[in-house]
Amino acid sequence: MFILAACGSKESSPPDIAASLVRLSGVVCRADLIAGGVFIHSDLVLTAAHPVAGSFDGILVETLDGRAGTGIVVAFDPERDLAVLKVEGLKGDRLEFGDATVAQRGSIWTVDRNLDLRLVDYEIEALINATGDDIYGEGEVSRRALQLAADIGPGMSGSPVVNELGQILGIAFAESRNTTTAYAVASSEVEAFLNESDPDTPVSPGRCT
Repeated sequence: MFILAACGSKESSPPDIAASLVRLSGVVCRADLIAGGVFIHSDLVLTAAHPVAGSFDGILVETLDGRAGTGIVVAFDPERDLAVLKVEGLKGDRLEFGDATVAQRGSIWTVDRNLDLRLVDYEIEALINATGDDIYGEGEVSRRALQLAADIGPGMSGSPVVNELGQILGIAFAESRNTTTAYAVASSEVEAFLNESDPDTPVSPGRCT
């Protein structure tokens, strides 16, 4: 089971969100991978499952200040579209989780291909039960999710949706084509996933999508 960060008090200093962010890259299943991620505990990085599916050789994990390590999947859920990597030789600051409300605003934080910080503003349009296939286009799954008014692009899956207090409200996993609507797995779903996982044991990263 993961040790989750508890909510801080009003007297706590603002979190250094940039110090918590990472970029994931490499070649996975003969395709170039670019995705976002965020530290949740010591050397553990939370991201989306679909970018890292099939990554048996590990993934390059880089921070904004140029530090790098190799990430190995230790938790993988193709239904929730969530994964955790244990990163050898790299540690970062972790953020707290928070609860989302409709009309709440903030930014989706990510590290782009050039290792530059990118912020995408959002407003929460709805709290939904997102139903559909898993990352392999199979079955029918339901997960608690956030519907966001936000214009995200390729390479932003796995990036944290952060509120004005610096708390993670969700993890971005999809966008609607030809619209400015994005979707994120809600923090409550993320915490349930983490509580069901063992960060000390590598797991299969699944098959290629």
